[in-house]
Amino acid sequence: MPGYVAPTLTIARRRFLAGAGALAVMPGRVIAQPARQRRVGIMLGSHAGDPVVQSFATAIVEGLAAEGWTDLDVTTRFNEANPALSAQFAAEFVAAAVDVIVAAAPPNAIAAARATSVIPIVFFAVGDPISDGLVQSFARPGGNATGFTKEGQLGGKYLDLLRGVYPGLTRAVMIYNPDIVSTEERIEQTFIEAGAALGIEAYPAQVHNLADVDAAFDDLTTRPGGGAIMASDNFTFSYRSEILELVDRYRIPAMHPQLESVTEGGLISYSVDRVAIARSAGVLAGRILDGARPQDFPVESPSRFLLAINISAAARLGLTFPLEMLATADIVVD
Repeated sequence: MPGYVAPTLTIARRRFLAGAGALAVMPGRVIAQPARQRRVGIMLGSHAGDPVVQSFATAIVEGLAAEGWTDLDVTTRFNEANPALSAQFAAEFVAAAVDVIVAAAPPNAIAAARATSVIPIVFFAVGDPISDGLVQSFARPGGNATGFTKEGQLGGKYLDLLRGVYPGLTRAVMIYNPDIVSTEERIEQTFIEAGAALGIEAYPAQVHNLADVDAAFDDLTTRPGGGAIMASDNFTFSYRSEILELVDRYRIPAMHPQLESVTEGGLISYSVDRVAIARSAGVLAGRILDGARPQDFPVESPSRFLLAINISAAARLGLTFPLEMLATADIVVD
């Protein structure tokens, strides 16, 4: 069956009563109990069996709880990098009249925004919310959506870091799915220009499935000096395990856009802490449930990035991380 639909999760509220009052008292605040149980729809990528994406769901609920919202009807859906499923789940949430939608990754956020202009939407892991039509501007989102961006265009940084561990890098392919990313022309041009500035032949490879990734890697290895950059999109995240297997098979030095790829065996990544951002998205959703409006919260961009490296992965490729990279890495996997 295409697409996994997780069961609805009901979370019990812990009440902290002051005397004989009828209000729930959380630390530092007093919240009146709503007349009905509030509903939250969560749209994530990958599939329900992915422990990483489950950690995002947990973090969102933790953020809601931090705002006092623990008695909620929470439904989570996983789009498996399939925009059609995103549209289906968004329609379900609108039909169910949820009170707020939390959507990770552009396909989910865009589908939610197309499905409703009324229900508040909190997005995260979105690179360009303006081009995706989610907000009017970062400072003044307007409409019913706001949230948190991800890495954005870091092609030059990715290439520079990959060359740091693989000095022989002369050619680099960027793997991305144009069905997932809506600004492919600008993404391609930015990557090509970043490579030219570093003296690296950089070119994009549009992929729609794992067979396309296999073909791109096969072409890359026809000449020496090749490396790969995985774009930060819903496809490379959802299929990161399969992509890691192909990277190992072809023995390609590769840069990944999520630290989870490195902890699962990849060479190097430079990314945001998505779990922390998911928790912040939950906090923001909780404030909206309290009555705040999405347009009153500016879109937030990440200020801290995590460099993760895998020593074993480097050894398999006959590579060694320079001492400076070892010293500055936030996460080192042996």
